[in-house]
Amino acid sequence: MARLILGLSLFFPEGNIMAQGTAPRHQQSLSDSCPPLQLRETIMPISLLAYGSAKSFSPAIRRIDTDLRTSISERHPNVGFNADDWLQWAPSASIYALDAAGVKLKHRFREHLLLDAGSILITGGAGFVMRKVSERIDGFGLVDTQFPSGHTANAFRGAEMLRQEMAGRHPLLQWSGYLVAGLVAGSRLMRGEHYLSEVVAGAGLGILSTRITYGFYHRFKRTKAGMPGR
Repeated sequence: MARLILGLSLFFPEGNIMAQGTAPRHQQSLSDSCPPLQLRETIMPISLLAYGSAKSFSPAIRRIDTDLRTSISERHPNVGFNADDWLQWAPSASIYALDAAGVKLKHRFREHLLLDAGSILITGGAGFVMRKVSERIDGFGLVDTQFPSGHTANAFRGAEMLRQEMAGRHPLLQWSGYLVAGLVAGSRLMRGEHYLSEVVAGAGLGILSTRITYGFYHRFKRTKAGMPGR
């Protein structure tokens, strides 16, 4: 995954990112003073990924998955909610809506495009590899599902992006994306599309991908500006 992350530099041309370097200080992006990714910020999403991955060798997690899915199918056999195909994009799309409304966020529209694309690249690339690997491991028991949940990963990817943009400015609204992402995750469970471990791993993947993207981007900007990387 580290090589994939480093490859993001190909998507961050100096001319696009550092164009504001010659602008007056008061016109610069609010992201200029943002620190790079800290190790402690990866603990929670990695823990979620670890829980989901542990299914391959943990009978307890497999039992929780099976019992929960059986319980849902018995109590709610005909769940009609199927909006998660578009709802997964709502958190990240809301950032562009805020841009259009003139709401001041941590980054600018052009930077949002770069950060969005970078996090999608990591989430999609890592998710693809995880699915191919898990298909070859019998412990995951993949028959009619996939590991991890792609819808959940994408929803939490956008939710973390929204949190990053609104952090410190809109204390309550910064978590609104996580509410939507939680609805997407719940929908995947209720519809029988995924087991709990697959949804949990998807959430971890999405959050981690965004935090890596933001951390890498901030480090890149600080390096180009001659500031220390840490």
